[in-house]
Amino acid sequence: MTGRLSTRYAGNQRYLEHIYASRRDWMLEPFQHRGQPWVLEPLRSQKAELSWAGEYAGKWLDAACLAAAGGQDPRLEQQAQEFAPALAATQAADGYLGIELPPKREVDWDLWNVKYSLTGLLTHYQVYHDPASLQTALRGAEWLMNRFGVIADVSSAFYNSPSEGGVSVDIVDQLVRLHQFTRDGRVLAFVSSILAHFPYIKAMRATGQAVLTHAYMLSSYLGGYVEWAGAAGQADELRWVEQVWENLVNRHLYPTGSLGFREHLREMAPNDTPIDHGQPDRHHQETCATVEWLLFNSRLYQATGQARYMHAMEQTIYNALLAAQSTDGMQWLYYLPLRYEKTWFTGPTSCCYWSGPRGIARLPGWVYALDDDGLRVNLYEASRANLQVQGQGVRIEQLSDFPDSGQVVLRIEPARPMPFTLRLRIPAYAHVTAARLNDGALGAAAGPGEYLEIERQWASGDQVRLQFDIAATTRRFLNDDYGVLVRGPEVLSVDQRDNSTLDLDQIQLDSHTPLQAVEPAHGRRRYAGLARVHSQPTPVIFTPYADCGGHGARFRTALPIVPAAHSSSTETQDAFRPA
Repeated sequence: MTGRLSTRYAGNQRYLEHIYASRRDWMLEPFQHRGQPWVLEPLRSQKAELSWAGEYAGKWLDAACLAAAGGQDPRLEQQAQEFAPALAATQAADGYLGIELPPKREVDWDLWNVKYSLTGLLTHYQVYHDPASLQTALRGAEWLMNRFGVIADVSSAFYNSPSEGGVSVDIVDQLVRLHQFTRDGRVLAFVSSILAHFPYIKAMRATGQAVLTHAYMLSSYLGGYVEWAGAAGQADELRWVEQVWENLVNRHLYPTGSLGFREHLREMAPNDTPIDHGQPDRHHQETCATVEWLLFNSRLYQATGQARYMHAMEQTIYNALLAAQSTDGMQWLYYLPLRYEKTWFTGPTSCCYWSGPRGIARLPGWVYALDDDGLRVNLYEASRANLQVQGQGVRIEQLSDFPDSGQVVLRIEPARPMPFTLRLRIPAYAHVTAARLNDGALGAAAGPGEYLEIERQWASGDQVRLQFDIAATTRRFLNDDYGVLVRGPEVLSVDQRDNSTLDLDQIQLDSHTPLQAVEPAHGRRRYAGLARVHSQPTPVIFTPYADCGGHGARFRTALPIVPAAHSSSTETQDAFRPA
């Protein structure tokens, strides 16, 4: 990648290298000294964190393997190659891969830690094909299966964990991955028994509505269910999962593409800043939930090929994911507010320090996709890739300054002439699209939220030009009186640094706000438009939500919408949702 996402990706590589240099032994200590007190921040805090301390090693290894391979980073690759056997060496004689001594195993957060050990080791195997990592993961799963056997009912000790057993059920995605690598039928049968008796799965299967639980865990076991349905040949089971997805999007998803207030779904729809003890409460959009929502959508996309899941991913990537990461990649947010200020994460837990990098590390793998008869372009990131299309090498280069503009050039270079279908995702917000193949206009058509399909005999030097508009729209959020300004995939905010004389709490949006690009500031793209301040049209500078609020600057994202009778336009928008 060489475009908008590339600088964040490079910052993530530096961050992962920094974590290894400063925290390698710290990540392994809970495994090496099981059951002993373990301090989260020895130099800054005396708070011990025992319950989920095993998640960090596997999360780091997962992100490091992907980031090293995707970014061709030899230093990070060496670190990952050293860390995987070090983690595997902590495996107990019976195959156990958690951090507890026998009296505390199998309850509370224990299987959560085992899950992330499997996560890191399986990704190491996936990227580097090291059989030792796969064998270690398999032995870890065998310990689990030997301990519980096939789950017979809801009274099983397997469910003795927080969130009504959800902390343990989250392991199913990694067990299905293990089955995909080993084709061990015992593993898939074990997963089937876990899912068959989990009360939350039963409830959602019956209603098509998301249960009000921990958002991070919910996305994880829903994603695991998608993986299981594919492996078990139960494609019909995806119907209720997709209904739950629709419920999450329509009822619980923030316009910036994340979930949860104080980590949980709530009866009321996502909000802006509820007041807690007289102060704004900023506990919105946990970064762990942001990343797991991306993974859930990625699994649904893999299973169905439906563009709407990629649209949802684009929304999350360009907003909640990038906004949670500092522009240099070296800091992360635990919670992601919609207004006032960002507070970079310093503890007492470290979960989002390790979850955020997993999302960034996967970005190159989401730009393109392969299907049975060709190649898909899903994200318009300037990039180059060498892919195997129907067993033959194809090099694709994408020239793009997206999301500055919707002008994209694709150069296709197959090793030799070959037929395949190129599918270009037309964004849900694109209302005008023009496409040219080499020197001629394309007769094929596709609407917003669809794929433009080009089926032909491709040869070296073929070039496709795509142009679509990136308009600004006001989309309602919270209720009929509030909304956000969205330009293409990006939600825009008002940053105090750009509007030093304005009271951010007095700004109102018109239902239609044309924008004009102005000079960037410190790498932030900026757009000038008219809003209302004390009912008067007033020039306001907007900037992408992902870049706002730096250096302690105040900002606002959701703003009151001027009633239509007083607005410069009567245009209205439906509640925000991906197509």
